[in-house]
Amino acid sequence: MFPKNSLELLSWLKQKKLFAKKSLSQNFLIDFPLIEKIVKISNISEDDTVLEIGPGPGVLTIALLKTKAHIISVEKDRRFAKELVILFSKFSNFELIEGDILKVFDLLFKKHKSLKIVANIPYSLTSSILEKLCEHSSQVSSVTLMVQKEFGERICATKGKISGSISRFVQFYYEPAIAQIVPKNSFFPAPKIDSCILTLKPKNRPKIDEAGFFNLVQFTFQNRRKKLISSLKKRYPILQLQDIFHKMQLSENVRAEELNLESFLELFRNLRK
Repeated sequence: MFPKNSLELLSWLKQKKLFAKKSLSQNFLIDFPLIEKIVKISNISEDDTVLEIGPGPGVLTIALLKTKAHIISVEKDRRFAKELVILFSKFSNFELIEGDILKVFDLLFKKHKSLKIVANIPYSLTSSILEKLCEHSSQVSSVTLMVQKEFGERICATKGKISGSISRFVQFYYEPAIAQIVPKNSFFPAPKIDSCILTLKPKNRPKIDEAGFFNLVQFTFQNRRKKLISSLKKRYPILQLQDIFHKMQLSENVRAEELNLESFLELFRNLRK
């Protein structure tokens, strides 16, 4: 019998001696009503192919399998990979890949034209996973991730001190939103801070030199405390910059964190003229 509530799950983990590994950033989701909500937010149909990252004990997996969609679960921890094969052997829509998600991402997107991503991801891999999802955004139909609350807020921030280059990077490809704040006691072991459900809706990205644009964003955020014009004058003539800033109605005291994605795009286009 698969655990139906948090007490049964904790008892099952203890019985199997499946303790969380800090080295893999494992914090198991034990809030069963929340798991159902994650699946609902993901809006999965039986025609979808869903990629789940780090299923662990499989509590989210079983909820995903009930949608009748094809579920691909990638698990690095051999202990759980072994148990999941046994637990879900009767499900014809279940596929398990034992391995490192960062090493199999490219292969999965070569094999599948479209994927929905639903996962309680290892928090240490959040940035790396997001980079891969941006790289393959044209093949992603939706993303629903459990991430640290502060990180989710950072991704959604259009500007300000909590935003950063990664905010602009993700927002270039997706429309991010926080669907719900998740308290730390929804996990075992409980992390030190709260989490959130982060959704990413793919959007039509601007047709520009993406590598050049992101190089500019990352360059300006390397010294985010400096005035933007002070950073840029290392690459561009000051008179050109002053003309552009005047045209964009930007103060020469403005810093990189004060520009949203649209302003950065306009700045990049002006610098390229």
